[in-house]
Amino acid sequence: MLKNLFKIAYRSLIKKKVYSLINIVGLSIGAASTLLIFLYVQRELSYDEFYTDTDRLYRVAVDRQYPDRLANFAMIPGGWSQVFVEEIPEIEKSVRIAGFPDFASVFQYKDLSFQERYIFFADSNFFDVLDFKLLKGDPATVLIHPNTLILTESMATKYFGDEDPIGKQIKVDSTHNEVVGVMQDIPSNSHFKIDFLSSYANVEFMVNPSYYISSSYTYIKLVKDSSPKSAELKIPSLVEKYAAGEIERDLGIS
Repeated sequence: MLKNLFKIAYRSLIKKKVYSLINIVGLSIGAASTLLIFLYVQRELSYDEFYTDTDRLYRVAVDRQYPDRLANFAMIPGGWSQVFVEEIPEIEKSVRIAGFPDFASVFQYKDLSFQERYIFFADSNFFDVLDFKLLKGDPATVLIHPNTLILTESMATKYFGDEDPIGKQIKVDSTHNEVVGVMQDIPSNSHFKIDFLSSYANVEFMVNPSYYISSSYTYIKLVKDSSPKSAELKIPSLVEKYAAGEIERDLGIS
């Protein structure tokens, strides 16, 4: 019986070739589109879900209120990172990350020279808060000293091939930097795009904390089972405590 059904279907397809072709092509396009949409949505929902404690990690942003408008910033003043840990019980850890990918730097190693944009600067506890895998180097010390670099696997291969990059010198613009670590490539489903990582101590104006001049992205890790809303509600009083005096002193306004 099944054989007869196939015969009937085949004869129908042959008899109405144009109609059958339109239906088959339409069905194929519909199935392919559905699959592509599913894969796209699946990828979008997977962003930044690879962290061990992804439910406890947050980036702090600023809604800055002006008399006539509200402005939103992903970067916040660098001084807040330590304040969050000291003043808000719900926050266990905090790390600052800064970078300027709109401006390229020249990286040189021997005869190799490339313009690179994705160099970022981070606090020494970067690998403690965000658990990217460090393949070479000590995660507790690689981001302590200035004029040092951590490379991703891809960049290590690009500049050094099969050589061990640890201890080698890369000239960044006019400054020599020692390679002290190699980290796993950042997954593509991450909002981070990092090729090189260096110590926050490298950027002089970031070392001195400010509470109103935005300078870095700040990521916090909450204490287990803590409420992000509860932590957020404690921030406005801290703005008054830490930023108000600095704003009045520097800008002459309340």
